[in-house]
Amino acid sequence: MALLDHKDAFHMLVAEKYGYEYVKNIDWSAPCVICIASNFTRYDIHAINQMQKNIKLVKYKKYSNDLILFEHLNSPKVENIVHQKDLISRKNNNYKTHVEKLKTVPEKINILYDSICNYIESLGDDIESNQLKYYLAYKKVQNMACIELYNKYVAIYLKLNPDKIKLEEGFTRDMRNIGHYGTGDLEIIIKDEQSFEKAKSLIEKAYNEM
Repeated sequence: MALLDHKDAFHMLVAEKYGYEYVKNIDWSAPCVICIASNFTRYDIHAINQMQKNIKLVKYKKYSNDLILFEHLNSPKVENIVHQKDLISRKNNNYKTHVEKLKTVPEKINILYDSICNYIESLGDDIESNQLKYYLAYKKVQNMACIELYNKYVAIYLKLNPDKIKLEEGFTRDMRNIGHYGTGDLEIIIKDEQSFEKAKSLIEKAYNEM
């Protein structure tokens, strides 16, 4: 994509619009093109899917009272873009991406991860997954849950106010002043089915408040 060849210019636009502190949060691992139109033919959808690029087609329809319906017509599955400097950094730091972790974590954690993903996706048709370099994000209007994998547990970061949640040591934690990948101020540590069951009400709460 042309955007990848002009990162510096894009960084400047972001800095001018929002400030330099936002530039460092730009994730270049999976850039996406979103095409919005009143209609697409089945040939358009087929052609885009054959390209295997991160291009999303969104159809809109206008209603009365200034209402607009947006419908996602495809969900492209593409590999994250890995740049040479990322390969060098990964080799030096021995840090695995989210996809790489999926292949190496214990089977118990992999099964738990699948259960969590299936539960989140079952909450509504308006949820969309976004595979990023170090985590998987689920969004409604914006990110509601970000998932990271570890050998002994699955971490979920929810877009909830920790002040309104009764925190439990070893299960939930306030992340507002702690650096982490993804978005979400409330961390949930899920080690087994029991902690997953406890987490379900919080995950649903994040979905309903989005």
